[in-house]
Amino acid sequence: MERSNKYRRFNYSQSVYDEVDESRFQRIQFLSGHSDIVLDRQDFQLCGPNNLNYDKQLLLSPENWHQIIINHHGKLTKTQILSALNKITNDAKFIPVKYQAGKFQDNFFIINQFQAMELLFENCLTFKVDNYSYDLTVKLAVSHAHNRQINPTHQINIAITRYINQMRDQKLDLSNFSQQSKELMELEFSLSNEFNFEIFCKQIVEQLKEEEKIITMLVLSNNGIQYLRPLKHFANHPTLITISLRKNLISSISEFKYLQPLQLKHLSIASNPFVTGDFTIINEQIMVMLPTIEHTDLKVTHQYNIENPSNVVEEIIRSTDIDDKFKAEFPKREFVKTYWNKVVIEHNKKFDGQKVLDEMFWKFFEDDLFYPCYYVSGLTEDSFMLYMNFDPLNILIQNNLQMIFEENKQILKFRLHLKCGLFKHDQVKWNELIPKVINNRITASTLNLRNFKNDPELKDIVVNLSTNKGINYVLTCALNQKPDIIEIDLSQNNLEKTSDLGILKQFSKLVSLNLSENQIETLKDFPQNLQIYEIKMEQNPICDKFMSKQHYSAMFYVKTFKNLCPKLQFIDGKKIDKTLNIVHLQNHLVTPKAYMTVLGFIEFFFKNFESREKRELLTALYSKDSILSVNDDRNKKQIFGGQVKISDHYASLPEYEHDFVNFTVDSPLFCPKIERNSILKFCVPKFLVTVTGVFREKENKEKFFAFSRTFFLEKDRNGTGRATGTLSNTFYFEISNEIFNYEIVRDEKIKNKAFKNQQATDGEIESKFINDTVAERFEENLELLKQTILMKPEWCKRFLEEANGDFWTAVNYFNEFFERDLLRNEDFLFYDEIKNNKEATSNSRN
Repeated sequence: MERSNKYRRFNYSQSVYDEVDESRFQRIQFLSGHSDIVLDRQDFQLCGPNNLNYDKQLLLSPENWHQIIINHHGKLTKTQILSALNKITNDAKFIPVKYQAGKFQDNFFIINQFQAMELLFENCLTFKVDNYSYDLTVKLAVSHAHNRQINPTHQINIAITRYINQMRDQKLDLSNFSQQSKELMELEFSLSNEFNFEIFCKQIVEQLKEEEKIITMLVLSNNGIQYLRPLKHFANHPTLITISLRKNLISSISEFKYLQPLQLKHLSIASNPFVTGDFTIINEQIMVMLPTIEHTDLKVTHQYNIENPSNVVEEIIRSTDIDDKFKAEFPKREFVKTYWNKVVIEHNKKFDGQKVLDEMFWKFFEDDLFYPCYYVSGLTEDSFMLYMNFDPLNILIQNNLQMIFEENKQILKFRLHLKCGLFKHDQVKWNELIPKVINNRITASTLNLRNFKNDPELKDIVVNLSTNKGINYVLTCALNQKPDIIEIDLSQNNLEKTSDLGILKQFSKLVSLNLSENQIETLKDFPQNLQIYEIKMEQNPICDKFMSKQHYSAMFYVKTFKNLCPKLQFIDGKKIDKTLNIVHLQNHLVTPKAYMTVLGFIEFFFKNFESREKRELLTALYSKDSILSVNDDRNKKQIFGGQVKISDHYASLPEYEHDFVNFTVDSPLFCPKIERNSILKFCVPKFLVTVTGVFREKENKEKFFAFSRTFFLEKDRNGTGRATGTLSNTFYFEISNEIFNYEIVRDEKIKNKAFKNQQATDGEIESKFINDTVAERFEENLELLKQTILMKPEWCKRFLEEANGDFWTAVNYFNEFFERDLLRNEDFLFYDEIKNNKEATSNSRN
């Protein structure tokens, strides 16, 4: 079958089709930025259960897109459909592209997957769910592919490479891979399909070899994996000793025989369908198949050696047994010194074990030592043992052996088994083992507590450093063992608060503190005047807050820590200069140049966009070949090409109001260039700006819209573009592409917050960046002014004092002086440097 070549011209630089005949062609667009698929409504081969004859040449061609339509009649979910189709295509690569759900029909696209297509045809283009049959309709060769369109295999490779390059400590974490990988946003890549899993494993091995990296731990949790044969590809990686397969769909323990070529020591397998019944038996079977395994996460170990002499009776207590009298007469501490006591969690499959423990630590044991031992997961009940831990038992009793989850107000019940076994010397004793492990982690003058809770020696104890008592106990043990510690690493411990770190002041010689990769959200109670020279805070929620509307610059990030730690010289591995300036979190407005340029553009664009009359001024901002893509909340997309069409579209819109105070601004790409032959003559070759916020129509102020606008701006080659930035004659740019997304706001919290603080006028956007005391603001503005106008400190201070501390007024004063030629070359910072360079050059020639 010969396909007709009737497509209109495709402009690759703009990624849109020009003048497509929409009566014949349908464009499928991709949020990932890949080129559209243009469907030919006339030129394709239609197949279905009643028409299974197909042109094999069309099917086998790697350059043809095929469309699969699922006729589910509103009875199936996307998950059910894909699960059924993955079973049929299990022996072939099957990666649906651009899955689109509908009320009665869903559809997706396939390319270069002819084996999967043949399997669907062999199954008569039908599939079953719950014994009901459903039909598939196939449109073969509905579009012709080109190299700018999405390539599923290539996208998977990109995602894997990114994970490998970002991994730390030789741990490759690919949990929930398909959902967590932004590269796969347009794909349905399921690892429950064995062939897909094979491709996946091969690619990981190849990329590790190419990048010359090794791994010791591979995390594949929550990926829907059913079959383990593909993992044999890791047989040539002797350093790989740990694999996590938790929360997958492994239904048979026999699958683990395929791991025999691997020399694994640790295996995580909980929360799989085959994990039922006696964990001891499961562990024994695993260790018979895999003799190198030392332990799994199904913890049974010594617990089954816990037993009582015949004359000791175990006492079982339930929530129904507890009243005020029982609470008052609860046994004293003496019995906990001799016996193990068991706590049973009656979760009935409603609560995850880790979630229960986290809630218990937070709700009950913030200020009490609580070390569960020998934790065991069960089908309807979990349990753990307590020894030398009376306070937790008493707290549970005082709370009627119940705990209410704050999130959903559900009630969880516990059961106590008191005196269920005599303690023996070979069993785990937390108050001896934890200090021992801490001692092992002290090297010279360094205390390495990184990921302390997962230390292999603590496998039989649940350790939590996120509570006040937990972190203080560990640090006190370290202090008692070596008070002259210089460096402490507390990374990867799920720390949420800094108020628990006051004990750090007792380490009199401490100079370096690593708190990275935790969950710290505030520095409100951070220890004051901590005499350290270096701190690491990367990958904490607090870092993102410093890039929010109140803290736009790394300078404020640095200043905050300098106030807390006056001797600080390094933050996140970067040295602090005299201006308190480092570059932190590069994809935000972290430099004055980016700040000034982007701010000038935002002020000009949005203030003129609000008015119909002034929108004409925006036309000159767009290049002749510019593209505007508009997406509304009905998933309707419109594309306008060129200044005229964009101008006509803007003219058709009503007048708006924007909530400038609550704008969020991001500039992930900012590439300024300084022209060396001219003082303060800057140009902007290119930058990317994303603005998110809320707007409303002036005539309908009760209807709010949330929006996101992304602008790609390039230097105006013709010099006709609109100037931006504080130095109004120095920045020229034009918009080459813009994406405008908006939707109706239905969240009442957002509505109540919007347009509540609109008193500011000219400074309304600027004011959102800085929110501090007057004294601090003056110092911050002074540093920003120095870096912006590049003048000597005495001039910057003079301008700012004359402006009563207002940054923009000070800049305006500078502009006036500059335009009237009232400033000398020697008043600028770089004048002395240029002069010295000239003198040095002259002397060298002589």
